[in-house]
Amino acid sequence: MTSTTAADAPRSPLASAGWASWCIAVLFGLFFAYDVFEAVGNLVGVVSQANALGGNVVPLGWAVLIGGLLLPVIAFGIAYWTGRGRRLGEQTVRFLVALCVVAAISQSVLALFGASQLTDLLA
Repeated sequence: MTSTTAADAPRSPLASAGWASWCIAVLFGLFFAYDVFEAVGNLVGVVSQANALGGNVVPLGWAVLIGGLLLPVIAFGIAYWTGRGRRLGEQTVRFLVALCVVAAISQSVLALFGASQLTDLLA
């Protein structure tokens, strides 16, 4: 009669794919980090441009700029949280969909609001 220990038990596919799951999260994390970097650039650029022209950023402008900064972070967190414990393909699709949502919202906001609506240069 043989006894089976935890070391002898077959590993589940989810447990053996732990490192691959982290690699996927890190890879997509780099894309989301680039979106955050772009948002910081927009924030600094719009504020410095408004200050250079003798104006200021209106409250709607602050909301749009800070929202653009938080959106990739929140989307990555949701994709990571909902993808935990799932197969690698499902995790990848969740990250990809979140990245596409961030890109679509960012482009929509860019088309909807121009620099003239985010700043008040007459102040």
